[in-house]
Amino acid sequence: MHAYEGWILRRYLANALRSSHFAKPRRTDGDIVTWIESHARLLGLPDLAPRARSTRRRAPVEAPMHSASWKAWRAAVIGTARTPAPNPSPLQKRLDWLAKACSLTQSQNSALGLLARATQTPQFRSLVEAVNDRFGLDLEGPDGVDLHPFLETRSERVELCSGGRLCKLGLIEVQESPRLSVVVRRLLSLPRFGARRVSDLLLGEPARASLGWGDFEHLGDLRDLAARIVAAAGGSRGATRRGANLLFYGPPGTGKSEFAKTLGARLGFSVQFCGETNDENAEPNRRERIAALLIASAIGGVARKTIVVVDEADDLFAGFHEDDDFGRRGSKVFMNRLIERAVAPTIWITNEVHRLSPAIIRRMNLAMRFSRPTLSVRKAMVALIAQGAGFRLDEGAALDLARSSTRALPRVSVGR
Repeated sequence: MHAYEGWILRRYLANALRSSHFAKPRRTDGDIVTWIESHARLLGLPDLAPRARSTRRRAPVEAPMHSASWKAWRAAVIGTARTPAPNPSPLQKRLDWLAKACSLTQSQNSALGLLARATQTPQFRSLVEAVNDRFGLDLEGPDGVDLHPFLETRSERVELCSGGRLCKLGLIEVQESPRLSVVVRRLLSLPRFGARRVSDLLLGEPARASLGWGDFEHLGDLRDLAARIVAAAGGSRGATRRGANLLFYGPPGTGKSEFAKTLGARLGFSVQFCGETNDENAEPNRRERIAALLIASAIGGVARKTIVVVDEADDLFAGFHEDDDFGRRGSKVFMNRLIERAVAPTIWITNEVHRLSPAIIRRMNLAMRFSRPTLSVRKAMVALIAQGAGFRLDEGAALDLARSSTRALPRVSVGR
């Protein structure tokens, strides 16, 4: 076990022992004493009273430990929790990275780490069972109440509830009991940690452009303006870096997504569409999409030349706590800050711009309206597709297809 994990496990034990529940001596056959005997050497715990460490065959019912012995041992273990923390373990480094990426407080980071260890560290999971007098029952997973003895502050307990920030950010799910979200489980399960590895696992393969830069020549100066904004924002990295936010809006089929892909190819950027599926390859909920976006933005701050694309962005900005005025104001502030703190260049795509508040649109570096292409542009697109597929198409057939097409290249204008 890593030294840091041993240190944090001793802290969890000390937190539990501070409870009045453990003020009185424990029976030598009790769950917590059994756990202590099993882990004392691993964690470097002080010796229990000789009676509790006896290897003789125990009687069906054993008496409690001597009061003075238990009191001294309990005080010694609580004292060990005050020792300075050693260098972070690989698990803690990932938790710290995630906390920085999501702007978590110390309490939120601590609560997330507790839940991570409760689900991924066998030694801590068995401690949870022992403290709750269910040692060896192999429960499916601890609930929020089971974890309360190990938390140091009341604010940490709030973070494991459905109303806590960890849940709102999509880092944990709270149904019958709190559990790590899919995004966090994927991050913590990486055998090796690095910006590109995180990107490949959490964001998937970059999107590939099917059209060339010249195919968007009809966009004129707007095409080059978008390229200059993204290049300036995404070509460097550092603590002071701020990513650009571009809003693409207009009816379905007007080429918003294709232009995002082609823009990335033109600049040599990786284009990542984030939060499109969950762990079951199904439609993700709002929390899952926000979590994926937070991670994607953080990755963009580490790895150069990454464009994050959020399709159907209006789903993130609208309809959250609509029945609760206070909660709705809070969510708007959170989403405003999410845009402002973007590190990677981010393209937000929506079909219904009226669902976005003026405050959101004002925070965009560029808002581009995609309208239905003209007939001549649609005809050129049809000819291009036919040529790429090796299909011979005469002038009349190309014109007929262009007239009936609703999926074509965009004509773009700037709007606010």
